[in-house]
Amino acid sequence: MFTLLAVWVGIVAAAGESLSAAADIRHDMAVSLSVQTGSLELSDRVTLSELAPSTAALRAYLHAGLKLSMSSSGSLDVRVSPVREGHPRFSAEVPLQEIEIRPKGEESWPAEALLTFKASGKLSHPLRAGGEDYARGFQETPGLISPEGAYLSGASFFYPRFFMGPEFFRMEVRLPAGWKSVSQGRRTREEAQGGGVVSVWDSPEPMDEIYLIAAPFSEYRKSVGKIEAYAMLRNADPALAQKYLDATGGYLDLYGRLLGDYVYPKFALVENFWETGYGMPSFTLLGPKVLRLPFILHTSYPHEILHNWWGNGVFVDYERGNWCEGLTAYLADHLLKEEKGLGEQYRRDALEGYLNYVHSGSDFPLDRFKERHSSATQAVGYGKSLMVFHMLRRSMGDEAFLRALRAFYQGHRFRAAGFDDLRPYFEKASGKDLGGFFRQWVHRAGAPEIELSEARVERTRQGRRLRLEVAQLQEGDAFQLDVPVAISFEGEGGVGETRLLSVPMSEKRQTLLIDVSSPPAAVRLDPRYDLFRKLDRAETPPTIGQTLGAEKSVIVIAEKEPEPLQAAYRSLAEAWRAEKPGVVSVRTDAEAEGPLPKGRGVWLLGRSNRFRDAVLKGGGGLPVDFSEGGVSLEGRHFPWEGHGFVVSARRPEDAAFSATWVAAAQAQALPALARKLVHYGKYSYLAFEGERADNAAKGAWPAQSPRLSRRFSPAAAPVRLAPSEPLTRRMAFSSERMKGDVLRLASAEMEGRGLGSAGLDQAADYLAGRLQEAGLKPWSANSYFQEWSAELSSGPGRVALKNVIGILPGSDPGLAGEWVLVSAHYDHLGLGWPDARPGAQGRLHPGADDNASGVSALLALAETFGRGALPRGLIFAAFTGEEAGRLGSRRFVKENTGSPLRVVAAVNLDTVGRLGGRKPVALGTGSAREWARLIEEAGNAAGQAADAVAEDPGGSDQVSFAEAGIPAIQLFAGPHEDYHRPSDTPEKLDYQGLSRIAALTRELLQRLVSGPGLTSAGLGAAGQASRPAARRVSLGTIPDFVFSGEGARLSGVSAGSPAEKAGLRPGDVIVALGGMPVKSLREFSGLLKDRRPGELIAVGYIRDGRREEASATLEAR
Repeated sequence: MFTLLAVWVGIVAAAGESLSAAADIRHDMAVSLSVQTGSLELSDRVTLSELAPSTAALRAYLHAGLKLSMSSSGSLDVRVSPVREGHPRFSAEVPLQEIEIRPKGEESWPAEALLTFKASGKLSHPLRAGGEDYARGFQETPGLISPEGAYLSGASFFYPRFFMGPEFFRMEVRLPAGWKSVSQGRRTREEAQGGGVVSVWDSPEPMDEIYLIAAPFSEYRKSVGKIEAYAMLRNADPALAQKYLDATGGYLDLYGRLLGDYVYPKFALVENFWETGYGMPSFTLLGPKVLRLPFILHTSYPHEILHNWWGNGVFVDYERGNWCEGLTAYLADHLLKEEKGLGEQYRRDALEGYLNYVHSGSDFPLDRFKERHSSATQAVGYGKSLMVFHMLRRSMGDEAFLRALRAFYQGHRFRAAGFDDLRPYFEKASGKDLGGFFRQWVHRAGAPEIELSEARVERTRQGRRLRLEVAQLQEGDAFQLDVPVAISFEGEGGVGETRLLSVPMSEKRQTLLIDVSSPPAAVRLDPRYDLFRKLDRAETPPTIGQTLGAEKSVIVIAEKEPEPLQAAYRSLAEAWRAEKPGVVSVRTDAEAEGPLPKGRGVWLLGRSNRFRDAVLKGGGGLPVDFSEGGVSLEGRHFPWEGHGFVVSARRPEDAAFSATWVAAAQAQALPALARKLVHYGKYSYLAFEGERADNAAKGAWPAQSPRLSRRFSPAAAPVRLAPSEPLTRRMAFSSERMKGDVLRLASAEMEGRGLGSAGLDQAADYLAGRLQEAGLKPWSANSYFQEWSAELSSGPGRVALKNVIGILPGSDPGLAGEWVLVSAHYDHLGLGWPDARPGAQGRLHPGADDNASGVSALLALAETFGRGALPRGLIFAAFTGEEAGRLGSRRFVKENTGSPLRVVAAVNLDTVGRLGGRKPVALGTGSAREWARLIEEAGNAAGQAADAVAEDPGGSDQVSFAEAGIPAIQLFAGPHEDYHRPSDTPEKLDYQGLSRIAALTRELLQRLVSGPGLTSAGLGAAGQASRPAARRVSLGTIPDFVFSGEGARLSGVSAGSPAEKAGLRPGDVIVALGGMPVKSLREFSGLLKDRRPGELIAVGYIRDGRREEASATLEAR
């Protein structure tokens, strides 16, 4: 059995004279559970075949609480005795009886023996607290039968265990009426019988142990090819079950294609009656809270499914190293992150775990890893192990890597393997001798620590050469490394192309010589964290995990905190000290005279802690501010009232260690906040709200390491690389297909998709055809078009207009008439009307980002949802006339007000193609209380987080719905200088980022069509912005839509703009314009509306905490 958070530690193997050779062991058992009394009755006919001829005893072990009787097919001596302390199988928690069986006299065992065991009695061990690393609050039991449910495993010894190799079984289970059972194998029968329920489980596959889970489940099923997918829930929840059934099918398909056929006849999600995260052969057992966590479905759940290949498909020989946890983490957790462009971040987190938690006394080689029982063993057994597989993959290529894994799976299926059993498969696939690789990374402890000691460009007869002096700083022998080196080159406008190469290194200090054809701009070692190594502390931001992982810590409590907060802080500090006796000291800030001691992590507890500002503000100018009103974290303001905060910083006087400040407004929130810290170790700051300490914000400070990089000119930008290609893809969105849609819509033949143009009509026909191909039904009986005409006061006059709409009706009768709408406007400015910039009138405006990008995402989503059954109906609308005042969306809302079609939520995609390294923004989340939570859940599932902004300064089609009281948001990739300019062209789009926004939208829509309805906040017109086109002037500022503080913060300024000429720059917060105060982005925009081109205006702004003034001459917009 494997767990999401820990592994059950089994009882050690017995020693002594016994029949130990592997035999074929088959159980044919019948089990009847009495859930009210916590007891069972067992009948087990055990057939042992392929027994070696011997007179030695055969030993089986059974729970001592079960009264035993037995018979056999031959003449045998049987002796039953209690297992006492000192016996290798003794357990204080599970009392055992040893059943010693041997042939009578001098006879040998026959080739086959039949033994019949009958046993009955009580078997119920109460839940107890798990180990230190088991989520700090999860509980465990070796076996429990209760009215809430039954959990029996090999550790329960509810059946006789022989420990002579894998076993096969058939199990008939009798339960109370209304109950269902789950075990390994296939369920071949289930029927009502004698006032109860009888089911039969048949496992022809060999098993290390047998499980029996039972409860009054609601059962849901789905066929995935030849495999049955189950969801067994304690309460009826068809929507949740469908999510898991769909995910099960997807992951079984993914890993089947990647590694080979799934070996079991089913996979079941089973809801436990207490919080667990167990993975068994062919099913997983998750607690009621765990399985409802929004991220589990796309993180730990595929991890447990993959264990049916690694661990439950190929078994682990623990004495020779547990390889399967690292490999499973690499092909599940890492792969899903890599697929979303986040593999580099995941590997850095793994290396940071090693840096934070593994010290000289806690390190060990991989061939000694058995299971996780601490943060250090996790950092080695999971983190180092997955990095070793990553380095293998890089050294041999993706195809050879996968070929080796498939061959290993086929060659060792249902057999135990250690690390060294993998080696010949990788050697054959790669054609390389990997003896040195395995000796270094598997059989040796420790990690290399590298430094770029010197970097310079030399002239040679052939041209230029880059000389790099690289050192390994760790104690002991050098590691044999292939060091990734990224070199960026000078180009027009700054940095040009970037090359990535691997350079072999075999000495503690080595000179690497690299010929280059053009002048290098910058160089960096291991930019993507492809090498297992000890990180330089400067490569990592200060994090909560660094303070948690410190070998020694000091806790400093603010003495002036009021009660009951003071008592709550003391209680928390004493609990932490008790967990690590002798290495954690506690004092008040009044008692801590002088500087805090060096060489240890520091916890600062309390809002008024006198060390807070010195540590947090002295640790590198972090974007955190404190005021009487609350705390600002990277520009987001949170009031003290109702919130808790955790902020980490590098200790100013001791940079190898971090300090973490913890404060809460409510004493009741501190225990929940403290429990959650272990799960947020990779973050630098957190904000929580309420007594349950629900997370409201999280993030990590930026980090760069001068020890691994050099710039060859002060103006050179740091080396940056695009994310590497994932090992495989399972995403439903093809960035190439989306790029094709953008190229088509932004092509010259579409004439900029201006109102009244033939190009716009051509685009409408193209969209209608694509919606039909996707399987959507037309908006009306015979057409995908909603058509009308309108007289425009300026520009093209009277024009024919058409929205393009496809629908997917809902299937849940209880939600009849409720629809979710997803939209994107497909019109643009044509040759510049109605919002041409100076000098651009009459020029073609392709509108690639605005809004061919949104339309391409809309089409991709239509293909994804097009042939599935949804509880609520889903409308896909490509609106026209958005650039002329939201003509299309306003018409749609007007025609459908009071109709049977009731839109309950709207998601608008506008300008989503230039994501880059940013997070997308959801504008207008104040229109419903649930938006922020749903966006966070969708971001977790898609691996693409988004910032929720309550107000809506965007002014796109979602405003038409919000004005009608319908919860509506816009997803937006962020502003840029090419907005409404002829330079908004397809080659500037980030198509991988666009596919990630589509994935985020898909997850959001899935929750909207299947979850409870949204609660409108009634934002209406008051919370919406007017279209920016109403302004006649421009300052050239690029706003930061996420900023929630007072004023309007800039994310950038346009080149050559009045803002740039006035000296404004990114990060400035405008607080006054023309002598009028600016409290928000909306006020800033409003104050510009009444201004004229050429007007000189005063600008007040905050920079680095100081008020500054500037003057700017406004230009025509």
